[in-house]
Amino acid sequence: MLAGQKNAYAYLVNQYQAYVFAIVLPIVPTLADAEDTAQETFLCAYKSLPSYRGGSFKAWLGRIAVNCATDLMRRKQRRKKLVTLLSQEQATRPELTGSESAAVDNRITLNGLIAKLPPRQQEVIRLYYFEGLSYAEIATKLNITEKTVESILYRARHFLQEQLTAEGER
Repeated sequence: MLAGQKNAYAYLVNQYQAYVFAIVLPIVPTLADAEDTAQETFLCAYKSLPSYRGGSFKAWLGRIAVNCATDLMRRKQRRKKLVTLLSQEQATRPELTGSESAAVDNRITLNGLIAKLPPRQQEVIRLYYFEGLSYAEIATKLNITEKTVESILYRARHFLQEQLTAEGER
């Protein structure tokens, strides 16, 4: 990167950082998430500069900020959904109810069960729940169809639920 481009981009970040922060703050739940999302916005904008087609830079950057904040919330929701799904099976185990150690135990159990999945299922679970990618994005990344992604996720969830049920019966 040429020094002039770097300086120009630093100017844009300084010029628009408050604007981006004001956009993402109402969307994300915490100040730390807002800061991370603002940083992600500028990174995405930088990577997307070659596809910028002119017009209002501020509006273009604002759209990227909203998309980044929305993506973060989707990722958080997916993680929460997975933990909830897996925790429902463990809810009947008395040693796991209502304590901080329950959360740690749930994460350890979840990670252990995911490790038992075949590699392709592990990868799709990771991409969907932890990286927040959509079915289409996963399909593109792994060079498979969206239906295949859906099928792999279904089988992985089914396996995880069976394992949690079996573990709860022990």
